[in-house]
Amino acid sequence: MKKFLVSSFFAIAGMISIPAMACTTAIISAEASGTGRPLLWKHRDTDEYYNHIEYLKGEKYSFTALVNSKDEVYEEVWAGANEKGFVIANNVSYNINLKKYDNPSMNGVVMMKALGVCATVDEFEEFIRTMEIPRGARANFAVIDGVGGAAYFEVGDERYFRFDVKDSPKGYLYRTNFSVAGVEDQGAGYIRYEAATKIFEEKGSEFTPGWILDNPARSFYHGLMKRDLKDLSDRQLGEGYVISQDYIPRYTTVSSIVFEGVNPGEDPANTVMWSAIGYAPCSYAVPVWVGAGEEIPACLSSKDKALAPANEFAMELKGIVFPITRGNGNKYLDYLTLRRDILPAIVKAEDKEIAEGEKLNKSFITEGFNIEKVRKFNAKADKRFEAFREKMQKILEK
Repeated sequence: MKKFLVSSFFAIAGMISIPAMACTTAIISAEASGTGRPLLWKHRDTDEYYNHIEYLKGEKYSFTALVNSKDEVYEEVWAGANEKGFVIANNVSYNINLKKYDNPSMNGVVMMKALGVCATVDEFEEFIRTMEIPRGARANFAVIDGVGGAAYFEVGDERYFRFDVKDSPKGYLYRTNFSVAGVEDQGAGYIRYEAATKIFEEKGSEFTPGWILDNPARSFYHGLMKRDLKDLSDRQLGEGYVISQDYIPRYTTVSSIVFEGVNPGEDPANTVMWSAIGYAPCSYAVPVWVGAGEEIPACLSSKDKALAPANEFAMELKGIVFPITRGNGNKYLDYLTLRRDILPAIVKAEDKEIAEGEKLNKSFITEGFNIEKVRKFNAKADKRFEAFREKMQKILEK
């Protein structure tokens, strides 16, 4: 254990600090998906620790999206899907621009506007192409639609590049905080990118929302040191603390969402947001159907500007595994407590939620979307969350 800690310290001490906006995303084609439908994953990192799911209306289309809970008015979103089956998420790109601009980042505004007017990937390209220069958008935008489109757009103030998933022989693409077409060896997220490479390549195909949320979203494999914390014994972990840097889940992780889109000819109302809001290792996914509009589980919602209960409780659990609040305490994760006391309960709750959600979703595919069934499902999902929170309170009381 001592040797591991020392080598970790020197490896990490020489790295440049990574900005808080350190998201990881992936697009998976229907062919590579275990559900037979396209998937889009958004693992969000930011210093805005509270977010929730909100139903909003755009210029042409309504949409369901991830928003900051402390926003007074929603002018930005951080991932979402609209009534036409168009889905979008982003990573900040720190190497897409060839020169520095002083204009503020408009990434969240761009996504909100796009959800309100775009029905397809091609329409999003036209939306980006016709934006005023400089755009204020500096991001890798991941997009899928309901007619078979799936692509990344690496967008800067003056230029953009399109990468279609159909051109990938593996059937999937992923990004961190650098653009493939950006300035070489600049940007951020290279170590997380290496971790994602290993995790996705080992799986290879048959990706599912549950696998994504339980693997890359909660993986403590380090892309530089080539070590996975799950392989360490309790004895090797000693006091249980590890230096938490450059893993996919980070101190700044505030949500992890997998969008399950629809195929051509299917009802876009069946688009699902499998939503784990809060620190992903301490939060489990609850499904939200885009066709349900304002019918969103209460545990994922902000009522009267209150914090979403699922996010709020995930932050309480996060406080247990990041208990040191002074100095550089947020760099030290109590991985032993996370692995022993919290993750098993998270995975069990999520497995139940996904099983119930998949059962309902299959009925929608064969029988058509049914809003009353969603209402009943949401009520049961909220009861399951309350039972989970009550059970986990025992850990908080230790």
